[in-house]
Amino acid sequence: MAQNNFAQPIQQKHIVVLIATLILIPLLWGTGVFKIQAAYILPGLERPFFWTFFMSILFLEWLAFLLIFYATRPNMAEYLSINTAFLSKHKFLLIGGVIVLLILAGIAPAYLYSGELPSNSSTLGSIGPVSSIQRVAFIFLSLTAGICEEVIFRGYGISVLERIFKRKSVALIISSLAFMSLHGVAFLPWSMLVQYFIIGLIFGFIFQRYRRLEILIIVHFLLDALIAVSVP
Repeated sequence: MAQNNFAQPIQQKHIVVLIATLILIPLLWGTGVFKIQAAYILPGLERPFFWTFFMSILFLEWLAFLLIFYATRPNMAEYLSINTAFLSKHKFLLIGGVIVLLILAGIAPAYLYSGELPSNSSTLGSIGPVSSIQRVAFIFLSLTAGICEEVIFRGYGISVLERIFKRKSVALIISSLAFMSLHGVAFLPWSMLVQYFIIGLIFGFIFQRYRRLEILIIVHFLLDALIAVSVP
């Protein structure tokens, strides 16, 4: 069975970064405390809440990524169980896949709607993409979620929590609760929060079993990207 890469005693910097990335940052968005108000930055922007959601998530998740990068340098990939040889071997396939998804997202309104675009997504409401530009932006948001959320909650979160609590089950539950919190603990119905918690458990269990974070990143990205190309 794959082992935790944090073989040395846990350092204080990991405790600090863990609190920031697994507690503070998820709660900032999940409770609605932190929002980059797109309407103030770009007045007259259509569907300002979508762009507020887009900008806020991008900022917070990449901020968390940079904190983890600082804490795990110079061997981030090793600490987080990322097989860089796999990514290098398949880089052209992966880049090509992203390009195809961007093209499909751009033309999605043409085959999803007949006539005028709706004011909101019929499936995801105010946070769902509608127009071509919003759907292309959602692909980049999906890439951010795939990379950053897997790094935050699985690669880093679970690895550090396992060193702290010495039990994989505790690390799995805490990381899944944090993953759930990021997705809107203050404003999503409990049924959806439970779904996110279960997803966190599934992804976390797979990570603990196989320690192949790059595969989880790709799967996470593809699942989110499907929204941009197929959800009205």
